[in-house]
Amino acid sequence: MRKFIIFLSTFFVMQASIAQELNCKVTINTQKITQTANVKIFKVLEQALNDFMNNTKWTSDNFKSNEKIECSILLQVEEAKTKDGNIIENSFNGTLTIQSSRPVFNSDYKTTMLNWKDLNLSFNYKENDQLDYNENAYLNNLTHTFAFYANIIIGLDYDSYSMNGGTSFFTKAENLAQLAANSSDAGWKNNMNDRTRLNLITDIQASKYKTFREALYTYHIKGIDMMYDDAVKARANITQAITLLNTINTNTPNSILIQLFNQAKSNEITSIFDVSDKVEKENALRIMSKIDIPNSSKYQQLLLKGSGK
Repeated sequence: MRKFIIFLSTFFVMQASIAQELNCKVTINTQKITQTANVKIFKVLEQALNDFMNNTKWTSDNFKSNEKIECSILLQVEEAKTKDGNIIENSFNGTLTIQSSRPVFNSDYKTTMLNWKDLNLSFNYKENDQLDYNENAYLNNLTHTFAFYANIIIGLDYDSYSMNGGTSFFTKAENLAQLAANSSDAGWKNNMNDRTRLNLITDIQASKYKTFREALYTYHIKGIDMMYDDAVKARANITQAITLLNTINTNTPNSILIQLFNQAKSNEITSIFDVSDKVEKENALRIMSKIDIPNSSKYQQLLLKGSGK
């Protein structure tokens, strides 16, 4: 009997030490539909989506609890779907805000990896619906979309530690997008100049944009992860990374991948180069002004500050 108890204790300790990959907080905001739907059902859905993201085994690797990838997803339910002016029961349109981060070597600081908004989510849900999922079939738009972003999150994280380390996860995300291509959800369509899921993963996987993933690796392993040991060399490598991104931007201005990078890294880059010398700061921030036009005034102000004007 004592041996059996010891075995069980050992088993549960092992299970606790080998965790799933994500520490994901899913939140559902229903403020916009309080007059048109029973919002109480979304509390059940919120818990189900948290369980789905955190309890699904997304990789073949073993993660300790302190190695989990920190992430969050906000589902904003925008409206109940309608047809001919009438509300379609249990059918909704919404948006997603997906964020993830990873720790920086020799630091308590966490760098943002993903800060992305998905504007085109439609889904059906009634209380206690089962959230079916199969990575080889399109069964449920909610789980399919959340699984897609789980793989994007993990792929970006792995790419930041090793060159092209996230390829297998991006391939899974691409497969999910292809399986959903014939669905009615606009988020899976190949719409020109639109931030759809299909366009996002297509560009990540495209050979013509391979320097994006090289830049991602350089920025993290050779850049921000080196800040503690050699800040000057780290900033030089970060400048090298954004120079690679500028090449992409020159050929395809404001591409979806450039947006992906800027929305995650803009504030961080201004902080990094705020303390650098004039030449280094001017070089980096002038590049950022080119590839991140919506924030160009922020970079210009920092340049003026550095020049004493």
